[in-house]
Amino acid sequence: SADTSQSESGQPVEFCVSTNSWYGRTYRNMYVFTPDTQTVYRKYQTDLKLLSYNPDDTSESYNTRNGGVLVNYRVLDNGAKTFWFATMDTTSSFGRFSLKYFNGVTEQELTGQDYAFLNDVWYRITLTVTQQQLSPGNLNMLLTAQLVGITDSSISITLGPYPVPVSDYIGSLGDSGKAGLHANEAATRFSYFRVDENL
Repeated sequence: SADTSQSESGQPVEFCVSTNSWYGRTYRNMYVFTPDTQTVYRKYQTDLKLLSYNPDDTSESYNTRNGGVLVNYRVLDNGAKTFWFATMDTTSSFGRFSLKYFNGVTEQELTGQDYAFLNDVWYRITLTVTQQQLSPGNLNMLLTAQLVGITDSSISITLGPYPVPVSDYIGSLGDSGKAGLHANEAATRFSYFRVDENL
């Protein structure tokens, strides 16, 4: 397993995906973990907090609030950057936890569940990738997303396992992409990124 949450001193490191000042909030931001060469039979986990205001200036509020874990980040032959991701969003009056696909232009929700999430508190998202054999030589990828509350431990939501055709997940050269963290035009705080084998 690998964990990016530890500094050289052994203390947890908190980082914000929307770095390089608050200018980063106007973009889709991704932290891609490069040491691992595949995203099959893996479990990814992070703790995150959706910020509703600038911690350095509480008079500045944020209208867009989301964040999550991405897998299968690939750059296709046409230059499009695609990935699947588990994300929580509190931009609307009622929050939602979703599994989504980004095709390089737009997001498509695969499945999701509404919940009255709070901003500025900690949650944990886990995204697991396994395979399902339908018949000899015929496979599906299975994506399972879980969200639990850290501040409120009574919260627990599981989405999936959601089937994805293996041809949509693994490229012609056997590339299953990279994994990492994601926030879309939002200031999202993550406390760590953990990778485990899930055989």
